[in-house]
Amino acid sequence: MFGTNSGNNMDYLTNPKDYNSNWEWTKSNSTYHFDNDIEDKLGDYFWPLGKFEGDWSEDLSKIIEESHAVNWSTRQPVSNFSDTFLDMEEYDIKNAGGDEKGMVAQFNRNALEYDSTRKMIEVFGLDNLQARLHVQTTGQMWHRHIDKLYKFHEEDPSKVLRIHIMLTDWEPGHFFQYGNLDYRWKAGDVNYFDWRNLPHSTANTTFAPRVSLQLTGVKTQKTEELFSKAPFKIAIN
Repeated sequence: MFGTNSGNNMDYLTNPKDYNSNWEWTKSNSTYHFDNDIEDKLGDYFWPLGKFEGDWSEDLSKIIEESHAVNWSTRQPVSNFSDTFLDMEEYDIKNAGGDEKGMVAQFNRNALEYDSTRKMIEVFGLDNLQARLHVQTTGQMWHRHIDKLYKFHEEDPSKVLRIHIMLTDWEPGHFFQYGNLDYRWKAGDVNYFDWRNLPHSTANTTFAPRVSLQLTGVKTQKTEELFSKAPFKIAIN
């Protein structure tokens, strides 16, 4: 599975066994510039797609109420951890003096059960779909990292997309940083980013939850058709 830049699929990754640090390993596979003096802009590594319009406030209350706190080790089923390099992820936090078991967000995995978010999901037509609702409450923080989503399509990871749909408005104290870009949003805004290369992180220092719908999956013809219409506006009734 892991080689030394010998191909166009999973083989191009450097070997994680050569690293204690998840950050250093993922950074070694990234084409991002890692230059703090460069100001990233929309369209460099991060792209707005469009906007959903409507009133999902009733669902939003249930989404928040039915979410549960997770950390790096509980964010997904134990059976998946052979692919998530948990020891390397926690190493970075401990090495920096942080709490590797600290809560990073509240998860709600029932996005298909709420009418509004189900309609949003269906628009994209993704295969091998993972849909998660992220509710980040006061003091929760997702440490800076680069995603590892190769398992969604190991033969051609370029077909894998990670899409964020913002369900609440930005307010001062909500942080969503893509590379060196501090992102601000309105409820309904949709974006995607270069998950293989772009470091990103989130935090909430307010007293109001930050809620988003995260979709990960393999793009299809339906996905391509939607992207060709960007920036789109879609009403969720």
